[in-house]
Amino acid sequence: MPFAINEEVRIHYQVEGKGSPIILITGFPGSIDFWYESNYVDSLKQKYQLILIDKRGHGKSSKPHNPEDYLQEKFASDVIAVLDDLQIDKAHFWGYSFGGYIGIILAKHYPQRFHTFILGGVSPQETSKRNQEKLEYFIESLSGGKEGYIASLEEREIEISAHFREEIESWDFDAINATLKSVDLFQNMVAHLLELDVPVLFYASEEDEWDHHQRQVDFYKKMKNAKVVGISGYGHGVSQAKDLVIPHVLEFLGNL
Repeated sequence: MPFAINEEVRIHYQVEGKGSPIILITGFPGSIDFWYESNYVDSLKQKYQLILIDKRGHGKSSKPHNPEDYLQEKFASDVIAVLDDLQIDKAHFWGYSFGGYIGIILAKHYPQRFHTFILGGVSPQETSKRNQEKLEYFIESLSGGKEGYIASLEEREIEISAHFREEIESWDFDAINATLKSVDLFQNMVAHLLELDVPVLFYASEEDEWDHHQRQVDFYKKMKNAKVVGISGYGHGVSQAKDLVIPHVLEFLGNL
């Protein structure tokens, strides 16, 4: 099981396939299992070398409980540690939701290490008041640990499948809550993207409940080399619809 070490934090990753390398990081609080379970790996590994990374605090990576271990620069340097461990100078980056925020951070600190950034379900603007309230509710529901989070889902009448319940059981809620104490640092990441020369693809559901698609549309026109795609249906869970997402990503990469 491969790990990269970044200041004593172990970052778990897996490599699948051959070809031009693509880093893949999923949303919060998911692990690399998402890419396998949603069939992204089987759909892409014949053409690309997929580098699947568990974010710190998630999956099989280290799970420190100090909020200082989840500052934005830490997430960025974890990705670079994996690239260095594999002796890869440059790769594509693909992140969804929280993984997309990590891509925005990398675009600020390490743009020279990436051919492209594919950023799904994320928008690089200051969050709206409505979204801030939703985020605060989400943080509060997770602060109650496993029982509190499950209770919040039941209160909102959200169906909890056996698989999802099993996933929740595996979460380290101390690490998750330490991450959330630093989440405000992911806001207001705008200026460096306006000067970015690396090509960027934004995508989100047109019905995303966090308004990411419209916010992407409002923003990408200000950038030097960006494209935006809206996908119908699925809300923020559009990453589950790989048959709708992958064709747009392959077209974007094929036109470079």
